[in-house]
Amino acid sequence: MKRNNLHFLALLLIVVGVIAMTVLTACPQPTGNNDITYTVAQVGGTSETATTTGLVFTFDNDVEGLTAAEITISGAASKGSATLSGSGKTWTLSGITVSSQGNATVLISKDGIEDGNKTVEVYKANVGNITYTVAQVGGVSGTTTTTGLLFTFSEAVTGLTVDDIRVEDDASKGSATLSGSGTTWTLSGITVNGEGFATVSIDKDGIESDSKTVAVYKITEPNTDPKSIKIIGLDAQYDSMLRIMIMPNDYTFDDDIGLTAAIAGANAVTPSTDDTYQLYTDFIDNENPSTPWTGNGIYKIWIQAEGSGEYPDEKTLPQVNFNKEMVQVRLSDFEEGWN
Repeated sequence: MKRNNLHFLALLLIVVGVIAMTVLTACPQPTGNNDITYTVAQVGGTSETATTTGLVFTFDNDVEGLTAAEITISGAASKGSATLSGSGKTWTLSGITVSSQGNATVLISKDGIEDGNKTVEVYKANVGNITYTVAQVGGVSGTTTTTGLLFTFSEAVTGLTVDDIRVEDDASKGSATLSGSGTTWTLSGITVNGEGFATVSIDKDGIESDSKTVAVYKITEPNTDPKSIKIIGLDAQYDSMLRIMIMPNDYTFDDDIGLTAAIAGANAVTPSTDDTYQLYTDFIDNENPSTPWTGNGIYKIWIQAEGSGEYPDEKTLPQVNFNKEMVQVRLSDFEEGWN
């Protein structure tokens, strides 16, 4: 009887051992500390049009205490000064640097997380893909001075700075400030050197590099200096005394008014090379005029050459802008007669 009991006990132990081995074989066993797996994907990028800004990590179990220092990136991207945020199963590394469109290699070196490299495709916008137009702000020709430039982009732009923008020729950046977001940005407080055209360009990845030309406006303070005139070629045609008169630009010759309609002039001048002639308001029949003319605007110039005590040889030049101290014109541009 005892022998049978022992035989039964031995048989029972064998059966229990077989069952235990079967269970152990069927259940996966821990492989050590690196038992949490994950996937990684790029964030913010679109092939050839928008640059990847970060990476998102998705774990199959909660992760605690992960740091940016435990993540290594190589290949088409680098970590740079990127920052890590997240908790549990989802973590995001923001602000990575993408050098080119292609594959980046990612490795996490932390106990409890699977070892080995991951490959993720990252994107970089083509240089010149985003186009833009630029227009002046605040200015009206002859009325008000341009105060800024308005940029309108074909796509949303991020991270644009004043340093990315160049303004040359008839305007400059000076101490201008930049504001805006998305497709609309404004450069305020530019310096306008004179009414004309400014050349504008932007040096930033993803934005076209071609320069743009935009009209800018500036009110010029009236020049109140005494005015003088130089007529190139005067001495080549005349060797006797002349009379130079400044007339209203819309004035029509009238024998009854004639000389008295003149606004200013120089009386009985002798032509000589490179001479300039001071203009006076009290020049008529006055050998020593004393009141300089300080006018501004568009006028006609009427010259008369002396001959036999009269002034029969007359020439006229309309549309002359007296906007500076000394105005220079050419005799060859004058029209014969009084016009």
